[in-house]
Amino acid sequence: MSSKIAGVQALRGIAIFMVAAFHFTTRYLATAQSPTILYPYGSFFEPLAPLLNQGRLGVELFFLISGFVISLTLTKAKTWREFGLKRVIRLWPALLLALPLIWLMLQFAPGFEASSNRPFDLLWSLTLINPAVLTGLSGGVFAPNYTTGVLWSLSVELMFYLLAALTYYGTRNFLRSQILVAAALLPFAILSYQPVWPANTPMLLTLQPLVQLSANYFWFLGGVAIFTIRFREGG
Repeated sequence: MSSKIAGVQALRGIAIFMVAAFHFTTRYLATAQSPTILYPYGSFFEPLAPLLNQGRLGVELFFLISGFVISLTLTKAKTWREFGLKRVIRLWPALLLALPLIWLMLQFAPGFEASSNRPFDLLWSLTLINPAVLTGLSGGVFAPNYTTGVLWSLSVELMFYLLAALTYYGTRNFLRSQILVAAALLPFAILSYQPVWPANTPMLLTLQPLVQLSANYFWFLGGVAIFTIRFREGG
């Protein structure tokens, strides 16, 4: 393994630790909206919440790493089909193993936020499509949920893969095209912090995946920029 890839793996380890520390210590402390504490050790870590809550930034670090790694993967894949196959092999075997296990555990354990033990939701989760899409398109008739709420980040990753492949294989300048994509998504990124529509409007829920992608796309762009500087501009 080369030193540059080893460095990426080390950053992944840091991101994993940050996210895990957040989720297993303070993520599910009691709040006004969710008064039940779902940890067996209660609120033991609450005094450290200001520090441990920063672990959520590990997700952004993952997106930054993804921008770099996907750029590298695209340069090694000769066609978009090869790239797509590599992503399928990377994601879905692990999902097919992990999600049924999580679903089984949820049959006997209390569910966490944005989690579900319904069989239909397990099947839907395997698509990695944001449940808000079906809820919005069906006018609220169907309201699926993720088996585990953390799948939202993989859903965002999947959308980035699609846009990355389109800009890499369909344009002459990958970084410039990615900057244009980020600029086009900027209005939706603003909406993620200042929503202007009722959250319970079914048809507008279909925009939720786009808003989530937009709110995080600049992290991906940072990874693409680092890759371009390192490998395309002489280091």
